[in-house]
Amino acid sequence: MDFYELLKLYKKDNSLSYGDIGSHINMSADAFRMAVTRKSLSNLQKQALEPLFIDELDDNHSVKRQLQEFSNFLSKPKYRELAFKDPKISKILDKEVARRLAEVVSSKEALEKFLNS
Repeated sequence: MDFYELLKLYKKDNSLSYGDIGSHINMSADAFRMAVTRKSLSNLQKQALEPLFIDELDDNHSVKRQLQEFSNFLSKPKYRELAFKDPKISKILDKEVARRLAEVVSSKEALEKFLNS
């Protein structure tokens, strides 16, 4: 199943509009619908949308693996403390999106809750 088929299945199963999904990548409903119809989303846009339907992906999918590795790393208090002290990581985590990601993947329960919401 290709990316666009998974996306359409996710849209149908969750009763979402093109606007709902397109808003994740700052696209209007019409622009997103046309991009999906023409299969013309950029790789960066596809990567941004993949986490929406990550449950549909197998365990070997790179996004799912990376999220799991990040979650495992930050679940250990020693490593979490070191990560937040590193100037490069703290600069990244100062951004709200990265901060939210750190909160979501800090525990397996939080990650599952986020993925199921």
